[in-house]
Amino acid sequence: MSIVVYAQITTENKNGFLTKDIVKNLAKLSRREQGCIKYDLITKEDGYIVFEEWESTAALEMHKKSEHFKRLVEAIERDNASISINFSENYQQTV
Repeated sequence: MSIVVYAQITTENKNGFLTKDIVKNLAKLSRREQGCIKYDLITKEDGYIVFEEWESTAALEMHKKSEHFKRLVEAIERDNASISINFSENYQQTV
């Protein structure tokens, strides 16, 4: 069973702390983390959409402790951006 994360980050501050570099670096480094199955990033006019899949809750928790994730959280807070996060468990069925 894997953990799927869908996050939507919305910001009105185009020149703030939440830069494309921070978000792109987060995606690049997250894809290299142990337990990361998928990490997709979509840039939209007013923010970003992130689709992640992790092997386990433990892998996701380790990701949340990473420096690149902490930089993202700090940038979101400093820009007063909004974030919506949805989690689900992905069960694989064998036929």
